[in-house]
Amino acid sequence: MIPPPYRRSPGKTSRPWSSTNRIAIFGDFSNFLIVDKIGLTVELIPHMFDGSGDPTGQRGLFAYWRNSAEVVVDSAFRVLTIGVVTTGV
Repeated sequence: MIPPPYRRSPGKTSRPWSSTNRIAIFGDFSNFLIVDKIGLTVELIPHMFDGSGDPTGQRGLFAYWRNSAEVVVDSAFRVLTIGVVTTGV
């Protein structure tokens, strides 16, 4: 269908016939821009806890940064949709 390279989203777990009929996005991903914002935020976690709520005697760091994404040229992408199959009574 499409020669490599292609990308598959690991977050797309639903089947096309269950909750949605949009199953794929095709396009030129050189027209998709991802931008990392300047700055990294780091917070100290003074007391770490395990899954049952007991302290582990450890300290931790929580670090995150902001990013953004945008389509540069809208016509560079297409969404593949399929019809929903229904059975009549």
